[in-house]
Amino acid sequence: MKLRVNNVNASYEENAVLDNICIELNEGEFVSLVGSSGVGKTTLFNIIAGLLTPVSGTVMLDETDVTGKTGYVGYMLQKDMLLPYKTVMDNIALPLVIGKVKKQEARELVLPYMDEFGLSGYENKYPNMLSGGMRQRAALLRTYMQKKQVMLLDEPFSAIDGITRAGMHSWYRDIVDRHGLSTILITHDIEEAVSMSDRIYIMCGKPGKIVDELSIEREGSLQDFMLSEKFLDYKKYIIGRL
Repeated sequence: MKLRVNNVNASYEENAVLDNICIELNEGEFVSLVGSSGVGKTTLFNIIAGLLTPVSGTVMLDETDVTGKTGYVGYMLQKDMLLPYKTVMDNIALPLVIGKVKKQEARELVLPYMDEFGLSGYENKYPNMLSGGMRQRAALLRTYMQKKQVMLLDEPFSAIDGITRAGMHSWYRDIVDRHGLSTILITHDIEEAVSMSDRIYIMCGKPGKIVDELSIEREGSLQDFMLSEKFLDYKKYIIGRL
């Protein structure tokens, strides 16, 4: 097991936000948190990332208590947050430079991944010259370059058009499988969760709580799976629980 959230409770002022949240993430696993807006998904992510401290409960990474401590996980927000005045290469290398790696060395470390992330040839372009999908790939590579053991993705594909998003799902799932990335995704898109995940946690209520956990068994290619009866059954089940 890579990450474990134990009995986490959170509140904002006098209002309870999270109620006794328990989730687990195994090594190399892709897990999604599905729930409507306002259910507390982002609050939970901020707690896992150490940006917020829960009222009670713990966040364990490889059996180390990292509750309220930052710098242990990679965290990508909904917006790509690319700096407009830096090239694509320098945007991606930024976490390394912040970590005291020399700029040229940081660029050399990033370069081998540019082709795999679909960015080869765009190293010296600026963010406004990229498509939405390419901006998200650059942001994902920047998060990956932090070399954290766990990736937290907060609705990273929601601003992309449907056709591009479907391609991104297949592409990122391939990256996950190839590199053994341990990933937790926040989404309100049920199809996205089913198509990408090994397991799904369903969150409901105010305060938000985990009401169900679902293991996903994919068969064949992603495209075939999304057209299958099993895919539709998973989607119907989640809708029913929400």
